[in-house]
Amino acid sequence: MIVAEAIEAALNQGTTVVFSSGNGGIETLQFPAAEEGVIAVGAIDSNDQRATFSTFGNWLDVMAPGVDILSLRAQGTDMYAYNSEPRVHII
Repeated sequence: MIVAEAIEAALNQGTTVVFSSGNGGIETLQFPAAEEGVIAVGAIDSNDQRATFSTFGNWLDVMAPGVDILSLRAQGTDMYAYNSEPRVHII
């Protein structure tokens, strides 16, 4: 698996590797977040509750804000600026 090999190479170089747990709202291991050595991140809401869409389980390492993020709601910003379609940034 190419992704697993890339993760292994990054870890061998001392890189911290972080992946989202996924947005399936299920309690099932999801790869690549569940790969050995990866920090798996789930989403919480503003009440510190698991976001309904966030994949979850005891394999997660950390939960982070994932609903109504203030920086995406700041005055003068619009995360759906193009015909109400989400903007995608390819790096």
